Amino acid sequence: FYIYEKLYFFLVSLFALGIESCDDLPYRLFTILGTGLLSLQLLKKSEEEEKMRTFILKKSEDYIPSESKKRKSSVKLPVEFWEEVLREFNSVFNNIAIRLKIKYPKLTDRQIILACLIKTGLDSYKITEYLGLSKTNLRTIKSRLKNILNISGNKKSLENFLKEF
Repeated sequence: FYIYEKLYFFLVSLFALGIESCDDLPYRLFTILGTGLLSLQLLKKSEEEEKMRTFILKKSEDYIPSESKKRKSSVKLPVEFWEEVLREFNSVFNNIAIRLKIKYPKLTDRQIILACLIKTGLDSYKITEYLGLSKTNLRTIKSRLKNILNISGNKKSLENFLKEF
């Protein structure tokens, strides 16, 4: 009886989804499952990005003196900070820094850090603050990064490339 009950609910659900014949069934199920899986992947990626943004923010508070925060001045964060951040990036994003260095050996450590920060969705203001750069320097480094990664096009293509990497 249990199996028949589950089958009945399954068929009722299919009818509610507008599947009238069994010919539609594989396509519709594939579409529904595919959409659900894509949504879960996007949700997971945005959660990972948010986790990294929060991690960087909390970690940077340990290194940025409170008087610098009040003056809104830029502080160059030490190497130890970036080493810890890169370890966390690698654990959250499937060894992204390592994969970038292997695939693009010409990348400098600073460019890899920038790529990771861009991947998290941080805005340019925050990136310049964390890296101790001017907006002009940031644009230059991004341009060089795009050249090394063989990305042509507008600003968004770099972000999209890194989100998918």
